[in-house]
Amino acid sequence: MKTSSLLLLCSALLSSSALAAVPTANPISGDEHFVAPAPLTIVAPSCSSAAFENSAVKLDLVVDTEGRPQHIATLGLVPVELRESVIVAVKKWKFNPATRNGVPVSVRVILPLQLAPSVRS
Repeated sequence: MKTSSLLLLCSALLSSSALAAVPTANPISGDEHFVAPAPLTIVAPSCSSAAFENSAVKLDLVVDTEGRPQHIATLGLVPVELRESVIVAVKKWKFNPATRNGVPVSVRVILPLQLAPSVRS
């Protein structure tokens, strides 16, 4: 029996190097230490269609200084149902915020997601 939600393949996302983070402001000097945001809480999207299993979606979003995703948009052509489902799920995510010299900063992130087949029981 198939569950109603799709699971995200997130193992690669749990390492901060897998997140493609781009600071919203350029560093003032080359000696600043920047740490990319990392996901803490991940919620899988719930799509009613099995057609979206194994789909790849790229998101453009801002992770604010409190680790909340903001201004979430999909990149490229994505079916409406899948786009809405992924955006609703990612709005519930929580991140360790990016830091510059130990101070939390907002950053723009390009986040690639790969949807896995639903769990069968």
